[in-house]
Amino acid sequence: ESSHLEGSHLVFFRRLFGRLTSEDHEPTDDRGFIHRELANDFGKLGAAALSFLLLPVLKHPSIFQALRLSEIHIIRLHIYAGSLAIFGGMVHGLYYIWIWIKLEKYSIDDVIPMATCW
Repeated sequence: ESSHLEGSHLVFFRRLFGRLTSEDHEPTDDRGFIHRELANDFGKLGAAALSFLLLPVLKHPSIFQALRLSEIHIIRLHIYAGSLAIFGGMVHGLYYIWIWIKLEKYSIDDVIPMATCW
């Protein structure tokens, strides 16, 4: 039975990978949808990590005591949350730039304006 389960996982990943890499699709099909959903998931990851950034300035340290977290743990959580927020935001933005240029065939000048536009 475990080989059947492993086989079904392989089929799922082959179908997903085939959708993501096949070049015979139009940009409006579900291939673009899958990429947008994945890019949005990275954005949501970054946004969720932002909620942990302000833990060190929380006014109720009794929450930390109830969770048995020391100040050092909270600072580490703050650092990791900041790194995760930056990572999620950067991947989200860069992934969308790739989607616009590669899938939707925008030029680089359409996606990133020249310095004279700023």
